[in-house]
Amino acid sequence: MGIFNREMIKRVKITFENDNRIISTPKTFAEFSSKAADIFSLSSLGNFNIYYMDADGDLIIVTNQDDYELAFEQADSKLHFYIGASTETVKESIIAKPSTAEKVGDKSIPKCSIVQSEYAEEKAPQPEKDTPQSLNDPAYACLGCDGTKTNKKGTKACRICNGTGRIPQNFIDRLKDIAKSELMAEINSRMEVARTQIIEEQKKPQQELARSIPEPMVYKIDPPNKDVPVYRMARISESLGDGYKTAPEAVFEKVWVVRNVGTTSWPESTEFKRNSGDPIEATVSHVGAVKPGEEIAIKVTVKAPKKPGRYASFFRLTHSQNKAFGENPWVDFIVIDPAEAK
Repeated sequence: MGIFNREMIKRVKITFENDNRIISTPKTFAEFSSKAADIFSLSSLGNFNIYYMDADGDLIIVTNQDDYELAFEQADSKLHFYIGASTETVKESIIAKPSTAEKVGDKSIPKCSIVQSEYAEEKAPQPEKDTPQSLNDPAYACLGCDGTKTNKKGTKACRICNGTGRIPQNFIDRLKDIAKSELMAEINSRMEVARTQIIEEQKKPQQELARSIPEPMVYKIDPPNKDVPVYRMARISESLGDGYKTAPEAVFEKVWVVRNVGTTSWPESTEFKRNSGDPIEATVSHVGAVKPGEEIAIKVTVKAPKKPGRYASFFRLTHSQNKAFGENPWVDFIVIDPAEAK
């Protein structure tokens, strides 16, 4: 299959809790996972999931190379990954994220957002000319920008900062005063409506008031199904790091040491086999039953493809119902061109 095309997106953003980092786009999901663990000082990402947000605003989980490539295919010009224990924790961190602002000295200047300004004087439309008057649309003002935002016509810089990205502090103060006055007016209006409703309710006869109170709703919550076992696995160590070099059609072995980190023994039918990534020849290892807290070594024999290039393939533990569980270990290797080796 080969490595995906990443010419369009050369850098990606990664967020873990309140920490944001930008890195050069890794070629593989394996390399991405390793880099993410390093920059956030994590031993591994075994206890966390990796997500990205699609065009509909939904968080999509990434567990293998195919998911990783799909994230780039649906992105337009940038891509943001989130690392968290669950979808809920990632959503909470996104919601709690402070509004974007640019730090200038000891003041935070908001990013540009072209808005209708009540301080701007309404003037009759004038033909565009390269004069100081036409450089600023008099009916629009901005809240600071990086010099790329334009006015409503889409051709000239906006009125207040003229595309410099800096606006006077007194203009910000005036906008704050307007926001405060509008907020107080909205609060007073809602309080008046609430007072009117209370007075009307007090005028009703007690019997009618009692009938208007709805009956409490009773919800039945089913207890969790304790009969369904939950299997867990974590990697402890492995042989052969990423980028292992080998000859075409050569046979080599990779070993992972894994641990049962759950509270339930794995079933006797447990196997370790390839489930995604580049199609390569690899053996299926029978693992069998492993008790909680027990560690085992899993060995896979791989035959390198004939065609030179870089390959990455992912493996999972599965049991008799063909359901996968645990982490997604991988093998990442490079088949050397014999001509280049000479």
